[in-house]
Amino acid sequence: KKLSYTGKPQELVTAGAASGGTMLYSLDGETYAAELPTATDPGEYTVYYKVAGDASHADSEVQTVTATIVAKGNSTNSASTASTARAGGSNLAKTGDVAMYAVFATIALVALAAAALAFVARRRRRN
Repeated sequence: KKLSYTGKPQELVTAGAASGGTMLYSLDGETYAAELPTATDPGEYTVYYKVAGDASHADSEVQTVTATIVAKGNSTNSASTASTARAGGSNLAKTGDVAMYAVFATIALVALAAAALAFVARRRRRN
């Protein structure tokens, strides 16, 4: 479920229905309640849910669903989308890609420095 930031608590999932038990929800996978979980701040939330069986039914396995609250003006929030944003026909890198680009830039810089040092060493041997 994708929600827009409002500054107020929002239900992260739509209520499920269960026959033969009660739907339970959790944000930590440990403490379950029948109330729908809510959150206020932008971010990605994992909601755990299960059915607690009645006297005639067994409990279900725990399942998860992800809900995202997107900050205003940030419809391509890198934490909530796996696709690359497109603007003006060019690819814009996701925030998570910046670190990878920094690693590549560092490797290129080290390689360039090593080549420069090798060049200087060869010139000194000639002289």
